[in-house]
Amino acid sequence: MSNLLFLVSLVLPSIASSWANESRSFQNHAQFSIHFDRFHPKDVSPRGTQYPGAPLTVNAKRTLVELTGAEKRAIGYGDQDLVLANYRRGDQHYFIYFPGIRAGRKNADRSISFLEVDNGGRGHIRDISFVKERWSEGARPLTSSIEIHTLLLVRFNDPYVPRLVLSQEAMERNPTTARVFARGEGDRVPELILSTEAVRLEGREDTPFFKGAFQHQFAVTHLVYDYGTRQETTRAEGGSYEVVPLDFSRVNVRADSPIFRVTRSPRMALFLQSLNMNQMLGRERIYDLFTTNCTTDVFKLFQDIWVMGPLDTREINRNVDRFVRQDLPNLVRFAEQMGLERLKSNYPDVVKTLEMIGVSMVQNQLTGKISTWIQSHTFSPEEIRYLSGWPPFSEGLLRSMRLIPANALLMR
Repeated sequence: MSNLLFLVSLVLPSIASSWANESRSFQNHAQFSIHFDRFHPKDVSPRGTQYPGAPLTVNAKRTLVELTGAEKRAIGYGDQDLVLANYRRGDQHYFIYFPGIRAGRKNADRSISFLEVDNGGRGHIRDISFVKERWSEGARPLTSSIEIHTLLLVRFNDPYVPRLVLSQEAMERNPTTARVFARGEGDRVPELILSTEAVRLEGREDTPFFKGAFQHQFAVTHLVYDYGTRQETTRAEGGSYEVVPLDFSRVNVRADSPIFRVTRSPRMALFLQSLNMNQMLGRERIYDLFTTNCTTDVFKLFQDIWVMGPLDTREINRNVDRFVRQDLPNLVRFAEQMGLERLKSNYPDVVKTLEMIGVSMVQNQLTGKISTWIQSHTFSPEEIRYLSGWPPFSEGLLRSMRLIPANALLMR
């Protein structure tokens, strides 16, 4: 027995030492084999913007970057592990690992080649919720009462909760002391945000939003980042938001979607395709206030991967009715301040839609007539396409798609 204890006393320190050495070797190996500068975006403003070719901001609003096989091996992960750079939490960017999802090399269109997901993707995601934000009087006085931004909130189930691997900033500052976490050891990320946002020019980060959006000064960026970080930003700006889980019981994954062979789970398909949108589109498109914004891309994502039943246009009508009563007068005043003539010349379809739902009546305080008209009006697919780009109509569209149950309440 004493001999056995003596043997154990010799072996355990050796094992502990080997683990420590292995951890240090990952860190030292990462220092020399991963060029962290490649995760700093060097994008320029797209052609067609007011300043084509001008550099976009570097540190804020980075899109995710998929690690190469060599980079993953340098930190002790496998070639088929899904590890992405530039996940943001607070003011730091991280490598993040997604358990149970295996991926190969990028496809020709730059999308991730998803190979398979554990259990067909069933059980990975607890729920996906739709988030509607309003900005405060101080942050955006022209639209303080209008729903102006939409997001998706993804919550994961164990054992598929993503994990942080390393801090990119810490590794760049001092790679000898920065820590690399193995699978299952890093901080858990039980919930994250999917968001499409405007990205400003380097050195012009203080450009007023609506001025820049109307003048096509911004690019579009697709972001995946920490939910707590988003909450802190919203609170700091005095804003508010409402959240409701989406109902996927009537949704099927499109058979012609590349995601179909990987998963039949609508939740997992939505998440995987959102990662692909991030990879494929990057920051290369022009941000347009009405046609390429936070809301249009969400509904485009839905249409790309899901088969849904016919729209219930009554829900759209109810939502438009509420919008007309509550929000449209504010939008009209906003349009007048921005210059309705510029709006007409740049967005004739938008003006047509505004007139269609009764802007002139709102200006004349005739909201009752609008309400009567809406109750008897059936929106055409073309009219619905226009409305789908505007955050204030998003709830009605989701209800019309039956993604929000008829009796569901949005929760602050």
